[in-house]
Formats: sequence, C-alpha cells, structure tokens
Amino acid sequence: MSTGGRVTIQLPAITAAIGLSAGLLIGWLHGDWRVRGIERDAAERIAEVVQQREELRGSLVATDIQLANAQAQAADVREVEVIKWKVKYRDRIQTVTVRDCVNDSGILQLYNAAHGLPVAAE
Repeated sequence: MSTGGRVTIQLPAITAAIGLSAGLLIGWLHGDWRVRGIERDAAERIAEVVQQREELRGSLVATDIQLANAQAQAADVREVEVIKWKVKYRDRIQTVTVRDCVNDSGILQLYNAAHGLPVAAE
C-alpha cells in the first residue's frame, strides 16, 4: 500500500517471502544431501561389486592354470602309455607268425577305418 508517496511494505508479506525462500533453500539442500548420500552409497556398492568381480576373475585364472596343468600331465601320461604299448606290439609283430595273425585278424583294417586311413585292398 502506498500512503502519500511512501511505500509501506507489509511485514507479513516479507516474512512469508523470507520463510518460503528459506524453506525452499533448506528443502533443496536436504534433497541435495540425500541425493549425494544415495550416490555415495551407490558408488560404494559399485566399488564392492567391482572388487568382488576382480577377485573372482583372479580365482578363475588360477583355476584355469591348474586345470591346464592337470590336463597336460594326463596327456603326458597317456602319451607315455601309448608309446610303451606301441613299442611292445611293434616288437611282437616283427615275428612272421604274429604279423600274419594280425594281418589276417582284420584289426589293422578296423584301426585304419576308425582313423579315416585308406583300407588296404585284399
């Protein structure tokens, strides 16, 4: 209201404006703090999950190495065993009677057929 050139400001309107501004500021700050708290919690959770993932990845790599070593050892054992049997039977087949028996039995034809090798014609 104006009275003769003077402007009078009503105290309740100023108080309401200051109160509203302060309330908005406090609400915004509170909301901002809550958002920052939620973001901080999410970032901490993400860091935990990433750490767990890296630990799991390291564990899997170690397990893969152990498995590869075990498979290599098993392959070496099989190879030694196969070589031992090859030498044993190669020595036996050198005698004429055993060689004729093996040829007549059809074992070599079955072996060649199983491995995709050409089968000798009779």
